[in-house]
Amino acid sequence: MILLRFFATPRSLSRRFVLLVVGASTLITIVTTSIQLYSDYKSDLASIDQSFASIRISHLPSLIQDVWTADDTLIHTQLNGLVTLRDITFIAIEENGKISWMAGKREEGDVVEEHIALIREYQGKDITIGNLIVQADLDAVYQRLLDKLLIVLATNALKTFLISI
Repeated sequence: MILLRFFATPRSLSRRFVLLVVGASTLITIVTTSIQLYSDYKSDLASIDQSFASIRISHLPSLIQDVWTADDTLIHTQLNGLVTLRDITFIAIEENGKISWMAGKREEGDVVEEHIALIREYQGKDITIGNLIVQADLDAVYQRLLDKLLIVLATNALKTFLISI
């Protein structure tokens, strides 16, 4: 009987309403944050693919020419420039199974790696003169997502607290 009176008082109704608002706000925050983070993750993976495509389209022809002429200075300059692209952590040129030139640090964790054949046309024939190894580290992607998650959760927690007051 006392319990029934407790839940029937206006004070208990306001508590239930506040709990309902906090619960609904938390649920909405979780759902929208999940959707946003998934979208950002897909966008970052697309950005890595775009960097790989940019290397293939824009930089590969001159890099093939530099490897063909064995111009160490130009090769190192190009590789050092390419490793500054977002999320690219390692780039190397492999000849006959051995790495001849490289820039950056090769990672062993969660990475996306692409091998691109360096093909030069010589006297009407295509000759493979090596492979370009490009590696992007996904840890930076995960760190950006974690940072965004913390900011979104902190701001939504503050908003929920202020609304419930």
